[in-house]
Amino acid sequence: LDQQLCQVTVVAPEGEILRVVGRQGDGPGEVRTPQGLAVIDDNGRHRIALAEQFPGKFVQLTDRGEPAGTIKVSGGPDPGVGFTFIAGCRRRGGNLVIAGQYSVPIENGQNRISYLAAIDADGTETVRYREHRTTLDFQKAHFLEREMAPAFHIASAVGPDGRVYCPRDRESYVVEARGRDGALEGTVGRPCESRKRDAREIARWDALFETQARQLPFPITWEVEEREPAIAELHVAADGTLWVRHSRSDRENPPGVFMRYDNFDAEGRWLREVHVRADADPDQDGLILLDDGRVLLVKGLVLARLTATGSQGAVFGEEDESGPMEVIGCRMVE
Repeated sequence: LDQQLCQVTVVAPEGEILRVVGRQGDGPGEVRTPQGLAVIDDNGRHRIALAEQFPGKFVQLTDRGEPAGTIKVSGGPDPGVGFTFIAGCRRRGGNLVIAGQYSVPIENGQNRISYLAAIDADGTETVRYREHRTTLDFQKAHFLEREMAPAFHIASAVGPDGRVYCPRDRESYVVEARGRDGALEGTVGRPCESRKRDAREIARWDALFETQARQLPFPITWEVEEREPAIAELHVAADGTLWVRHSRSDRENPPGVFMRYDNFDAEGRWLREVHVRADADPDQDGLILLDDGRVLLVKGLVLARLTATGSQGAVFGEEDESGPMEVIGCRMVE
């Protein structure tokens, strides 16, 4: 998914670009602020569902790019009162999970509920796995990063059986494993203090809030966290093993090591720490672990993700350092 061009590039396993589907706009099959995509099996054929940020909905396309209908999403009890946003989505094991936010206007402000939930084919919520509530007073608006970006929005994963994995909170290295029905089935973790941010990281978050401040009709102040979230990313492999990227995974590494992951087995037992060697810069580049064991090395992924987090993007002044974006297909080898 290209969030800036509002289109999906379909690539063959060998790397050949087969076609590009989707486009920017407000008509059938068109989106403006896509936050994720889900591939849905429809009687042997595939539909591509693009998660539109606001108003929260899925714009569907056939695998050839023709419009295929819309799934409206409601995150609250009274959809006629509040507003639903989608921050991301994941579909696996037949379970479509969204990271959403439901906002209700109040006098001089807004009540917000950030949540992680499963929805059915009609967009109706079936299970709510986690939620976080906050109230904004627009007369003295002070935005806290931890309130705007709860831990389960930063990192969550869906396993091949539909189980859902997410951090317990921002500060601690604890991952909750929940069944499709939302029941807590167990936790995994280990002692690991979250890493203190450097000046560049804090400046990047300040730039995001400054971008939002320019778009709001009232003045705001904000507070950026001194430390990174303890858990940065979660991935469940096809064999059920859990891969955890924590706040120190891309720092303090041995020479030549680009990234580290913690591995836990399907029962939550510690297995090993994986050191990944790659020709990449942790300040600019990142890895995306795919369900079939392949890995995408994405040049420029860090800034791209941060830009997508901010309203209509942010300017970081680091373009000369990052270079052009590239997506490189890889496999891990021992």
